[in-house]
Amino acid sequence: MARIIYEMSAMDKVVLLDSLERELNVCVDYLISETTRTTDLAYASHWLRESPDRAELRRINAMGLEAYRALLAQENAHAYQALDDTASVPLDPRLIAAHMKHVCQQIPNGLVIDSVRDALLQLSPPPGSSLPPLVLLTHQIYAWQPTEQQIATVRQLLCLDAARYRCLVRVMQLANHILQVQQTDQITPAGLAVLLPVTSGTEVTDVAMLKHWHACFGALMTHCWHVFEPSAHVYAEDHSSAPHTSGWQLVAGWRPKAK
Repeated sequence: MARIIYEMSAMDKVVLLDSLERELNVCVDYLISETTRTTDLAYASHWLRESPDRAELRRINAMGLEAYRALLAQENAHAYQALDDTASVPLDPRLIAAHMKHVCQQIPNGLVIDSVRDALLQLSPPPGSSLPPLVLLTHQIYAWQPTEQQIATVRQLLCLDAARYRCLVRVMQLANHILQVQQTDQITPAGLAVLLPVTSGTEVTDVAMLKHWHACFGALMTHCWHVFEPSAHVYAEDHSSAPHTSGWQLVAGWRPKAK
């Protein structure tokens, strides 16, 4: 715990609270919008795993999503009735998902910092040797189901930084959307954990640790979605952005997966 507190105190939270959080919100809003769900529902998991047009992605990364869509609307004014209606400009969801990953990678130390990740791994048993390093298409075979005390500890760890937690909640909103729909490949929570950009990406050569982390985070998605619900006490340390509404209103339309 001392290591976690030290890492938190050394971070510049102003960077995260500003443009990065706003940009991540724009990405998630686009990916879970009614239009995107209608046109690309069955391929939502592929948004995170397939490579989009790299040149276009570089432009989005440089400009930001809203500015890029506004520019696109102006460049294609003849195709749209309203120049300011940027919501009418269609984009490949893979581009938005890749840009969202880029935004998460710009967050210093990731949404889940290494010390928090390591603490979560200490709570969960390592997967058996039968669990493949990257479980994408198989059934969930990691049997860990957190106890109530462990769940409370998990939530406490994730809530140490209010801004990171808010961003994590938005990423998990997208994850829940992907798992809720009828996927063409039936991706599992453990498989989705491989794709989610929530950690800093350090120690990527430690295959055993990565396998453990993916299984651990997949188990959290399987058994205790409520650890990702916003709550009033999370924002108590961040008075400048404390909401005046309930947590679920902040991410309207998202509910934990039905048992």
